[in-house]
Amino acid sequence: RERMVFGSGAEQQAGDLDDLVRALAGETSATGPIALVRATGSISMSAGGNGILGGRGGIVEKDFNKTIARLEKDDDVKAVVVRIDSPGGSALASDLMWHQLMKLRKKKPLVFSVGDMAASGGYYLACTGDYIFAEPMSIVGSIGVVGGKIGVGDALERVGVHAETFPANPQRPGAAARAAYESPLVKWDEPTKARVLESMTSVYELFLARIVEGRSTRGRDIPRDKVAESAEGKIFSGTEAKARGLVDEIGGLGAAIAKARELAKLSESARVAVVEGKSGLLESLDPGGSA
Repeated sequence: RERMVFGSGAEQQAGDLDDLVRALAGETSATGPIALVRATGSISMSAGGNGILGGRGGIVEKDFNKTIARLEKDDDVKAVVVRIDSPGGSALASDLMWHQLMKLRKKKPLVFSVGDMAASGGYYLACTGDYIFAEPMSIVGSIGVVGGKIGVGDALERVGVHAETFPANPQRPGAAARAAYESPLVKWDEPTKARVLESMTSVYELFLARIVEGRSTRGRDIPRDKVAESAEGKIFSGTEAKARGLVDEIGGLGAAIAKARELAKLSESARVAVVEGKSGLLESLDPGGSA
């Protein structure tokens, strides 16, 4: 059967996850009031490609959001635990998934368990949790934005290749420069740098705002200034991240599952279900559903 797990090597590790849940929480089942989703790898809008920049085997926005939307609608699911292990990736994909996770959180408890890392976009997702658990040596943070581009225009000119940019609407001054500023054929000049910096700053400010909103839950409010102190790309161990208010507790998957049971007012023996893929229960309940 297919497991709904996200990330590089997740298919091979799905059995290991079952064994871990079985040891920590009792026998797993096809259904259960606690739903466990594993999100591993780089974050992207769509599948395809290889490597650290995301794609095949990573956390794909369409698949992830579809699963979270189903869990939100399933009244038999009383709480959700997400095991996150991600260095980040697409800012747009992260923001879309942030919205879907926040929507789920309004209806039922959401707990995150950080594996090796929840960095950049990985933390973008994790900040939606009612509680975040991390291992002492987990990597947490990297709140920031990386931007830029490769400019090959001058190099091409040296070999006789000239590129000309023109706007679709010649009546709008500067339209060509605005439309092509990210093109590798356009020089990395000061106006281009300013435009890229403006875009990066906008994404960065949104990142901080999302964390402030995400972490303000269950009576906790974290001001923007405090989040900013731990931003600008800084990374922390799980222990230091707890001291800075980026995570709530030091602990592993078992502790996160126990907290989910507590928040949902379930018994200590409440079953945990690793969420199934297309052949599983959730798909049969909502075969045409989408995020």
